[in-house]
Parts: sequence; structure tokens; C-alpha cells
Amino acid sequence: MAPLPSFVEKVKSQKSLVPRPNPFFSGYAAFIDLLSHDTAQVAQRRQLFTQIMKEFGPKIMHLRLSLNDAESVEMSESIYMFVRSLLILTPNLVSLKFEHFLILNNRSYQDFEKNSASSMSHFLKSNPLPALEKLVHLNLFHLPFLLEYGLMSKYTNAKSLHCLSFPNENRQVYVDFIGSMVLNGLHTLEFEPACRQDLTTLESLAWPLKSLKVSPAFKIGDGQDWNFVCKSVSSMSTTLEHFMIEQSFCRNKYITEIIEKLELPRLKTFKMNVCNTILTNIDFLLPSCTSLTHLELRTHLPHIPGKLDTNTYEDCWSLLECRRSTEQVNVGEQVIQFFEYVGSMYESNIWKLLPKLETIEINVTIKTASSIEIGKRYRYKREVWSLLKKVDAGAVRVLD
Repeated sequence: MAPLPSFVEKVKSQKSLVPRPNPFFSGYAAFIDLLSHDTAQVAQRRQLFTQIMKEFGPKIMHLRLSLNDAESVEMSESIYMFVRSLLILTPNLVSLKFEHFLILNNRSYQDFEKNSASSMSHFLKSNPLPALEKLVHLNLFHLPFLLEYGLMSKYTNAKSLHCLSFPNENRQVYVDFIGSMVLNGLHTLEFEPACRQDLTTLESLAWPLKSLKVSPAFKIGDGQDWNFVCKSVSSMSTTLEHFMIEQSFCRNKYITEIIEKLELPRLKTFKMNVCNTILTNIDFLLPSCTSLTHLELRTHLPHIPGKLDTNTYEDCWSLLECRRSTEQVNVGEQVIQFFEYVGSMYESNIWKLLPKLETIEINVTIKTASSIEIGKRYRYKREVWSLLKKVDAGAVRVLD
């Protein structure tokens, strides 16, 4: 039996002028050519997809593009022109997502950098990107510099941006590039810095960010790295309301102390999702983050012989020396009772020090010696704490 024709073949073969039903009923379209390194085949696939967009482009609201690597200036310009042609055909885009693995050797990048100083501006003016007035979400993943610069320069109306930094040898170009962008409408940013230095770009941004997610692509070590994160993010103190840091490349530092204060008086949500890290304190939230309503901490600890060589959650947790301290902490000293109170946060002073805090969620996952992942989830609510306080107060009155 002959194989059924693909959708593309059907579109190519049909000659009828009768309008066909819109196959993109969800408003989502994707083009992927990462798996092909045949130049002629890639060109044919792009031409075919362009033909489809000529008919159905105005119906597309979400477009995802995964493109081949740009190993030269000419290929960068070719990719730019292909993307430009698609954007012209899809004027109603709400989200534009790129998944592009950039592999530029030093020589080709240096050639492009030298060439771009004199010709990039002229190239972009000669080949302007279309206006996408409905565009809200822009996701950029290691694009050729020409295309990324063109997109971020044109779509300053985007409210959500996800971007990654360049490899080490191109870092300064990226830092200068990001610092020069004016995105007055941007409210949400997901940023994946390649090194600690990249975090300094956050300090110079004048964007009115309300939500920030930082996912470092480098290994965070001791508390000094976390202090650097706090210092960089605090530059957004006048606007930032939601902050999340996600780190999957932590070094083997189980106990981490953050000394630098998080100066974010408007912050409502703070989330930290890390591995190999247990915080000794969360005093970095004071005295500024008193508007905080939701606190979420997640950590994953792998099995390391001699350190976490156990088979029960309780044994693993005891190895972290998480024992209740008998020392009473003065609330006025701005010290949050946290590390020893993970399993009983209703007894902590955190509810008084953070008066608007509504929920706390703590998740710890540990891989045991038998390679079994076990975890424990703690969830606390202010309403329960308030009820317990009333019950305790009533018990005291009865005893009196």
C-alpha cells in the first residue's frame, strides 16, 4: 500500500480555487529544520512552509521556529530573510518562539562582528521586520546576532521576553546589546545568564519588569553567588512583584547562607528551585520584602556516599542537622526562624515578620543509597496559623 500523502504534499498538489478549511484551527504553527543539513532540502522545506503561510498565515497566533545553525554571515542573513518573510505573512501573532542552537566558531563570529559594525544597521533598514501589534510573548534561544538584534529592536511592545546569553567568547557583545535595548512595555523576563558577570546586565536595565525568572546556565557555588544574584535583582526594586530563581547546576554545597538583602519592597511572590542546596536562613527577605504573600522553596539532593548514605527521608534530613534550636529568637532582631522550623513553620516567627505572607511551600527531594527518590512536601497557610494562635490563646485563658 502506498503511503498516505503528507499535508504539505496535499497543499502543493491541489489546484482548486475553492477555499480549503483552515488546518490550523488552534492558531498554532511550527517549522523545524534542525534535522536536515542538506542545503537544497532545507530551502525546499522553507519554500513549502512559506506557501502554506501565504494562505493561512493570518490565522496563526502562535508560531514556533527551530532553525539550522548559522555558521557564516551569509547564513545569518538568509535566516533573517526567511523569518522576515514568515512574519510578514503572519500579522496576528501573539507569541513568537525560537528554538535555535547557535554554533558559531570564533572566526566566523569575529568576521560577522567586524562586518556588522558597518553593514548591520544598513541591512536592517533595507529589510525591516513587519509591525506585529498583537505580539505579547517573544522567546529567543541563541539566535544569530543579526536576527536577535532585529527582533528585540523592532518588537519593543512585547510584554514577555525569554532570552539566553551568548557563549563566553561573545559575552561583552551580548552585555552591550542587552543594555542598549529599550523595552518600555516589557513586564515579564526569563533570563538565562551564562556566568556571574551576565547578572550585572540586570542592574543596568530600565525595563518596568513585574515578573523575573533567572535560570543561571553556570554552576552556582557558595553563598557569594547567591549574594550576587540578590544584589543584581534588587536594582528592580520599584517594579518587581514576582521573582523566581531556578538552578540545576549547583555545586555540592548543601548548606548555603545568603547575607545580601533582597531589596524588593513590592515583591509578592518568591520562588527558589535548586539542587544540592539547603538554605540556612531566609533573612535576606528582611527588612524590605514585607509585601511578600507567597514563598516557595524546592530543592533536590542527590545521593553522595558517606554524606547521604541512607534509605529513609528522616535519616537524610537528620544528616542535614535540621534540629530544633532551644534558643529563643527575639522577633525584633529581624531573624526569621526557618532552618530548624522547616517541619513546623506554624511555630516560627515568620508570620509576624512578614505580615502579608499567606502561604509557604517547601519541597525537598532526596535520592537514597538505593537510588530511590523520596520527598517531603510542607505546606503552610496563614489562616491555619491564625486559627492555631486563637486555640493557644483560648487554652491559656482556660488555664488561668
